[in-house]
Amino acid sequence: MKAQEIAQKAAAYFRSQSGLTRLLAGCVEKYRRHGRLAGKVMLSKASEEERQALEAFLRRRLEAEENLLISLREVALALQDTCFAEADLVAVLQAYAGEELLPRSQVRLMAQEQRDLFFQQLLRENSQPSTQRWLQAVWEKDAGVQRAQRAYTNGCEEEQQLFSLAAKALAQLSEAKERLPVYAARIFGDPHALDSTTTLGRVFLEALRFLRPEAGQDDFSRTEEEAELLYHFGLLRDDVLNFVTCAGLAAFRQQGGCEMEVSYWREAWRQRAVLNAPLRELASLSSLRPAGKAKEVVYIVENSGVFSALLDVFEQRNLPLPPLVCTHGNFKLASWVVVNLLTAGGCTLCYSGDLDPEGLLAADALYKRNPQQVRLWHYGLEDYHFALPKDAPLLPEARLKKMEGLSCPELRALAQVLQQKKRAAYQEALLSNLLADLLLLVQGDGSPEPKSQENDSEEPSP
Repeated sequence: MKAQEIAQKAAAYFRSQSGLTRLLAGCVEKYRRHGRLAGKVMLSKASEEERQALEAFLRRRLEAEENLLISLREVALALQDTCFAEADLVAVLQAYAGEELLPRSQVRLMAQEQRDLFFQQLLRENSQPSTQRWLQAVWEKDAGVQRAQRAYTNGCEEEQQLFSLAAKALAQLSEAKERLPVYAARIFGDPHALDSTTTLGRVFLEALRFLRPEAGQDDFSRTEEEAELLYHFGLLRDDVLNFVTCAGLAAFRQQGGCEMEVSYWREAWRQRAVLNAPLRELASLSSLRPAGKAKEVVYIVENSGVFSALLDVFEQRNLPLPPLVCTHGNFKLASWVVVNLLTAGGCTLCYSGDLDPEGLLAADALYKRNPQQVRLWHYGLEDYHFALPKDAPLLPEARLKKMEGLSCPELRALAQVLQQKKRAAYQEALLSNLLADLLLLVQGDGSPEPKSQENDSEEPSP
């Protein structure tokens, strides 16, 4: 009988002996670790069944200790006293494991060589610079690409396809705006291929974050962070329901090498109408500016009720609407796009929100992005004390801790007082103060009263 056959029979015998299972498994692990028959197997809390099986195989009495130490050398010698004596212990262990036993060092070396070949091939197939940068980072296990690193195990066909598809999606990004499902359908024939619920979609999003490391630093929802990230790369996830409300603004877009005014924004100002501007419309603009003749200052409020209450006064007094934006709570993607369009138009942004932890976080996020063009609007200590209700409830510590790490000095000073008092004040209590500032702006504007206009064509920028 050949030695290989004997090794297979020996392996079959050991599999049938449940009392020897841990011993053989331990021998396999030790051989993989050392690359030779060396070391000892620890059998902790050995059962009576294991003791009897071991004593029969080793042909000696075991000490009455709970934990047993058995060397691989003793196992090899014991094998020679059985009917499987012609079989080498290494051959028996390989038959028992069902695969060739290689030292861990060799396995790691082979795996690294395979990994190198895998990514070298991908780099040869994908020459686009940003794609190569991402692939190189995954290959070298850099920070920021952990999900992609986990997606690679052994370079199998499925993994090859995953990385090839992700690279293809990255390579076809452009400045032109396109809806994410349409983009996925165009490239892969599946509108859901890049959904965040798929492995490919998650790897793709991580790759975009890697290529834009400044993204996702604000304390907003993952959904909004992902929407902004995709938008930066020209992909729209939801361009209709993601909107911001505007009043008193003129809009411009690039057309034929010139910046042209979009007429319906001007007409809305003339008619004292507000616009719920969805991302779909905002994405086509190049800048936003006040519609009147006031200096380039635009006011932003968080609360829709405050927004409407302010505009009510202007309508009642037959005054042009002020340049005013409502974010409807925390900044959504549409809000950030409006902010970018306003700053592109050279505007100074005056922001007013609630004087609570979340309001301060939103104000700070805006400040961090545009410190030169952002002014806080009634966020001083005197505003807080003025607006603070006498019976305001205490804030939980979890909300107060959100204010740690604020960037804006003015907000940090307010946060200290807020943490001491543990009570929030709200924008509605400052309504009269906000209104006074806006009236002063518009009344000193010199803008004509709104007039109707029938021309719907786009007008060149003055």
